[in-house]
Amino acid sequence: MEAKEFNLQDEPWIWCTLNGESKELNLKDIFKMSQNIGEITDVSPMVAISIYRFLLAIMYSAFREERRWPGKHEIWSIDDWKNIHADPGGAIEQILAYLETVHERMWLFHPEYPFYQKPDLKLKESKDPEDGKMPIGKMRMYAANSSQGTLFDHTVESDSSSTKSVYPDEAARLLLAFQNFDIGTAGTAEYHDDGQETKYLKDSLLRGEAVNFWQGNSLFQTLLLNLVPLHELDVLSKFEYPAENLSDRPSFEVDPDYLWKEPGCRQKTEKGDFVYIKKVEGIIDYLTWQSRKTKLFRNEQNIIVSFARTKGLVFPGNENILDPFVIYNYREGKKPGEGGWKSKIRLDPEKQIWRSLDVLLARIIPSKHDFLPALTTKFLSETYSKEISNGDVKISLFSHYQEANQRIKDWSQQTFPIPATYMKNESFVDGIEIILNMGKEISWGLKRSSQTIVEELLAGKEKSVQIDLEADFWPLLQIPFAKFVNDLGQYDEDAFWDDASQIKIREIFSNWQNTVISMARDVFNRATTKIRFNASGINAIIKGQQVLERSIAKLKNKYEIDNGGEQ
Repeated sequence: MEAKEFNLQDEPWIWCTLNGESKELNLKDIFKMSQNIGEITDVSPMVAISIYRFLLAIMYSAFREERRWPGKHEIWSIDDWKNIHADPGGAIEQILAYLETVHERMWLFHPEYPFYQKPDLKLKESKDPEDGKMPIGKMRMYAANSSQGTLFDHTVESDSSSTKSVYPDEAARLLLAFQNFDIGTAGTAEYHDDGQETKYLKDSLLRGEAVNFWQGNSLFQTLLLNLVPLHELDVLSKFEYPAENLSDRPSFEVDPDYLWKEPGCRQKTEKGDFVYIKKVEGIIDYLTWQSRKTKLFRNEQNIIVSFARTKGLVFPGNENILDPFVIYNYREGKKPGEGGWKSKIRLDPEKQIWRSLDVLLARIIPSKHDFLPALTTKFLSETYSKEISNGDVKISLFSHYQEANQRIKDWSQQTFPIPATYMKNESFVDGIEIILNMGKEISWGLKRSSQTIVEELLAGKEKSVQIDLEADFWPLLQIPFAKFVNDLGQYDEDAFWDDASQIKIREIFSNWQNTVISMARDVFNRATTKIRFNASGINAIIKGQQVLERSIAKLKNKYEIDNGGEQ
């Protein structure tokens, strides 16, 4: 019988910044010190966001109340949100009290309740004890290894080996990320009395998604910023809280025998295969969703060397649940029934988060029924000024990009600071959309200018021509953009519409327009100095410049902003 070892509440396994220093803490201390912790840290953003979501599930669970409203069962309400801001110490005590009740379910190794694992996972009987198991390094899906590689591997070589064993603290972190982001389509065959199941795996919960997350001045504030009251979650039509539904709880609270053997859960398909179907009971169930059945295996030195993964739970009808931290738009399918809500933002290695800030900060617009912002953003935009401090916040995007061959090509965490005023005044978000559109329009002008130059040079018998003005343009705007956002954010909601403020705000927009124009011209001038000064080169430069200047003139005319004499 497997001994109880490594309890997540007692053993350090979560890396964070505490008073400016990097520390590894256990689950209890994470909450005890949450007001002094800056953020969760990890080499992989997929691990970091998975830990954040796990902490949210614990908070939702700790604040559960059998509060009955007409047609609903609330576990978290706006009143709770207000009370916690007024008494953070009391909230932390409530969380710690809840953790005591589930201490037995937090053992990484346990004969009956191993954390995030299926203890009786049955593999093929074989003379080879490793048959059906995978090297634990393959759970580190963000790192390059012998069977998968990343375009940008952010780990050192020693950490990237698929055969490298891991200690229990890393295994705990990997288990959380694995349930959310596993990209594999083939697992280990599981064996039952009625035979072997196929190795085919359904998509994991967040495979391919870019996850939004708001960050405050401390971990405690960060978690509250993302703890959306349940009435807001009704926007996700699949999340329903009828009065009789008391079953929304984290997966680690549920007995494995019930989780995987619930009546009707294991169903036989028309192809003779089996699938594990389970209704999502609520946000807690969703945040701890078991996309895979897993089991860890150790050597004699108590180091994890391998694991097994088999098919996990899927939603009824194989439908997708809309995630509260993901931005969606509705896309029509090529065939009837193929359309649906799809992620609007995906990782683009060539495009930084600030270039999508208008989308990240957008609210639901009644006229745009095809757009659904992250519910955290919608809620905070409606509540921020009234219920929490006026301190500035940051928005982070945790994302990864995978190729068709199932390899993760790139992954990142990008963060952008947001003045608190942007959560109070939607006009500020409209302003960001305007200035980003200015950049896009000039960028398009630079692209056409590049094409014109290349065409003219090729016509002049130039053999090798490489000009990409657009690619050189955007990086130059990152610092001016941050300055624009900060400058505009200095005007609070009350002062925004007075005459003096309007003059200053118009000046801010004018400065941005001048900056965009000036940098476009600088990019053009630097690039064209490399062109040979002959007849065809001069002609190419003149025609390319004409294209760019037409775009600039069009921009000035469209936005009708006084450019202060800038030509």
